[in-house]
Amino acid sequence: MEPIVCTLAPRVLRQRGDDWGAVIADGLVSWKPRPDGVTLWFRPAFETRVRDLLALEAECCRWFSATVTGGDPLTVDLVAEGTGPDVLRAMFGGHSPAGETRHSTG
Repeated sequence: MEPIVCTLAPRVLRQRGDDWGAVIADGLVSWKPRPDGVTLWFRPAFETRVRDLLALEAECCRWFSATVTGGDPLTVDLVAEGTGPDVLRAMFGGHSPAGETRHSTG
């Protein structure tokens, strides 16, 4: 099991957070916690941005894995072991989908 650490410099980490924040604010349709992480659904128009951000995450956050399934909506499964699922839910879950108040399917 990989340790939960971030290897990014503070400036880069802030920018990455801003990038994710914009994608979540504009493209998130819904989310659902799962025992091993979180599932996110995005508008299809955000597929390239989501895939690009996940590729960057794969370089620095090896403690979780992501599976992207194209479609309408785009499905993103983020999974981890140990305490990782709680961290993923804190990082990516709990956000309000675009144009809605807080919403969770489950």
